Amino acid sequence: LTPLRALAPPPPAVAAAVQEVRSKLAQVRAEDAAGRYKRGLALAGEAVAAGEATGYAPVLVEALLARGRMEEGLGSYDDAARTLVDAYARAEALGHGEAKAEAAVWLVRITGDRQSRETDEALATLDEVLALDAALPGVHPRRALFHRYRGNALYRQGKYPAAQAEYERSAELAEAILGADHPEVANTISNLGETLRIQGRHAEAEQRFRRALAVWERAIGPDSPKLAVALNGLASIAYELGDYDVAAREYQKIAALYERSLGPDHPDLGIILGNLGEVQLRQGAYAEARATIERGIALIRGGLGPEHALVADAHSNLGEVLAALAQPDLAAAEYDAAIAVLERAHGGDHPELVKPLRGRARLAVDQREILVRRVAEDA
Repeated sequence: LTPLRALAPPPPAVAAAVQEVRSKLAQVRAEDAAGRYKRGLALAGEAVAAGEATGYAPVLVEALLARGRMEEGLGSYDDAARTLVDAYARAEALGHGEAKAEAAVWLVRITGDRQSRETDEALATLDEVLALDAALPGVHPRRALFHRYRGNALYRQGKYPAAQAEYERSAELAEAILGADHPEVANTISNLGETLRIQGRHAEAEQRFRRALAVWERAIGPDSPKLAVALNGLASIAYELGDYDVAAREYQKIAALYERSLGPDHPDLGIILGNLGEVQLRQGAYAEARATIERGIALIRGGLGPEHALVADAHSNLGEVLAALAQPDLAAAEYDAAIAVLERAHGGDHPELVKPLRGRARLAVDQREILVRRVAEDA
């Protein structure tokens, strides 16, 4: 959240009240930076009510943008979308191009990224908003967000080199506008680290995650949920390098951090539980892995909906657990659920389909081997 450039000043009779609202919005920005979304939402709600009371439409739009951002942070994506649509419509009526662009980019973030709606549509909308923003005077930090969210959309499509290029452009803009030690720079650097990680470039990815972590710790302290993004990346690297004990320990720390700061029902907690369950699976703790992954699936489905691509990975992991527990029919159902979600979300050639398809094929091979053994025993 960043302050918007003002339109015409408020009438003298309400100028002091408008300034009070903007002071409250400055507090919301501080809470947002620290990841304290519950407190931020309470303040933003007060700002919306006070903004309405002033009758000065621009400050009400600013307050609605802040409330939408806090709702998004808490995982209340439908509420956030409604609030931001309201802000967008009011900004359009005012001719406030900057507020309109701000609302649009957050709507794309929510519907295209968090709720995993149509990715091509999200990319097209981002391009439209980028053109809108380019027509405004100066260069706003929001420009870096456009490139970051384009990177997110391309990442979801499995276009990792293209996503990497968008994240690099976003980081370049954010550093030039905000400085190298701004938390917004850390957000993008962490996304860049994730893209490098998934391409198997672990050393480069770790360097990006550690830099992001250092920036966040200096800016907002060690207890913000925003640190979890980089911590998750480092834990994922440990997992991929076979250091399961370290990975499990780090995922458990992140889960505790999310539960303290975001609450026990946040979908981001579900994502981390899915990661932890996958580690427990590799450690051979099948019953524990099953319970962890099933809780994660429930949280992701509850917060992001049953069609979100992240649900697919959890279904794949649960299928692998059930296969290890000698429950092939249940395992097959989980793999099939993962395949269906991914095909609906991304089509039939997305790289993430490899995991559930391979699991389904392995089940078929195992079942055939069992049948062959039984026939041999009966002969």
